[in-house]
Amino acid sequence: MTDNDTVFEHFLALSQKKIHKHSIDIHRIDTADDLQETCHLLFVAKGIKRSNFPKIFLSLTDQAILIIGEVESFISSGGIIRIDKADNKISFQVSVKNAKQHHLHISPLLLRHATAIHE
Repeated sequence: MTDNDTVFEHFLALSQKKIHKHSIDIHRIDTADDLQETCHLLFVAKGIKRSNFPKIFLSLTDQAILIIGEVESFISSGGIIRIDKADNKISFQVSVKNAKQHHLHISPLLLRHATAIHE
């Protein structure tokens, strides 16, 4: 979910890649209702209204979807990974609790690089 064409174009470039012989499909959606059953990752960009978060996260409850976003209140709203960019460096926070609610396990190797871990 993004209203930023530049962000979408960067993700679209991934559609030419494969992971373990599985192709990557990138779709731009406007609402959580547009998600396909085969969705494994949802990226929520800065421009998405925070007032939409409760509806988005509620509709995804109990689904194994990794939800990544850029908004400051993302983790407390139910997101799993919050990405932040400061001084040309990218950092991220992880919510282990929110990941468990989506039946996901976050690797200790990934957690080791997080700037904050929310249990």
